[in-house]
Amino acid sequence: MQQPGTIKKKSRTVFYLSIAFLSGILIYFVQYFVCGWILDGVFALFGTEWVRIDWLNILVQALLYLLSMGASAALLLAVFKKSPFSGFSGPLVCPRWPFLFIPVTIGSLYLLNITVNTLFESLLEPFNTPITAASFPHSPIGVAVYLVYLSILPAVFEEWLFRGILQKNLATVISRRSAIAVSALIFGFMHIDPGQTVFAIGFGLFAGYAFDQTGSIWFGVLIHMVNNAVSGCVSYWTYVYESEEAATAFSIYMLAFMAIAIFGGVAYIATAGKQKRIRAGEAERMLPKGKAVLVASLKSPMLYIMLVSYGLLLWVTYFL
Repeated sequence: MQQPGTIKKKSRTVFYLSIAFLSGILIYFVQYFVCGWILDGVFALFGTEWVRIDWLNILVQALLYLLSMGASAALLLAVFKKSPFSGFSGPLVCPRWPFLFIPVTIGSLYLLNITVNTLFESLLEPFNTPITAASFPHSPIGVAVYLVYLSILPAVFEEWLFRGILQKNLATVISRRSAIAVSALIFGFMHIDPGQTVFAIGFGLFAGYAFDQTGSIWFGVLIHMVNNAVSGCVSYWTYVYESEEAATAFSIYMLAFMAIAIFGGVAYIATAGKQKRIRAGEAERMLPKGKAVLVASLKSPMLYIMLVSYGLLLWVTYFL
């Protein structure tokens, strides 16, 4: 027979995991419904001519994006009773080779991306959205706002939400490794494109590990910013200016980072024993982990609602 304390502990785990999955559902709801209603209201008041002003269009998208992040953050902060600034704070423990975080992470994810796209090319093909020059802004202000929207906003606010708030507070309820996995999963499913979902889950694991071992979101922010900025700039030059040189330079950049990921990763693992780490205390070792967290997740109805929501949005986005 299970002890009352054990039952209470399991119920507590299911509750906080449900809140975590609910935060992901809230992002879906705000992005695809609330923001849609807001845009309908804006169109009704001001017409649709303003959409042609590229920088204003991107600025509105950025504000709606921040609304979805803020709604999810508000839920988590209310439940965990934390300040919004707590997501930015933490004891910074710098690893021995901090410069390896960027190339090892990005290079490893490129390897993952190439592998997934090669193995599942036919399955992912229906989700490839055509990109043209019309997909990008053309005015100088529009390009500047686009780069901020693409690289800086997601890097700062997604790391703040998923690592600084979600992972950090989940690690007080479940083991730190489990908190990394859960936050990475929710972060990945926030991206509707299946290819991006796999890439984002991988990125979430790396960024979560960086946060876990350094106590700071800023390593993840830096990696996130570099990845988004480079991808965005290359896409812009490739499609707007039809520059073959940009595509070639990006291929060289990818190969270089993948090589660093392989050799740097080996070196990093080989010196892992000499790294400064934030290690688990006795209280942390008593938290649910592994199988217990998986069982608790499967008991949460919010997990299934999140997965069904993802499937429905996938269908609506690509097949309707």
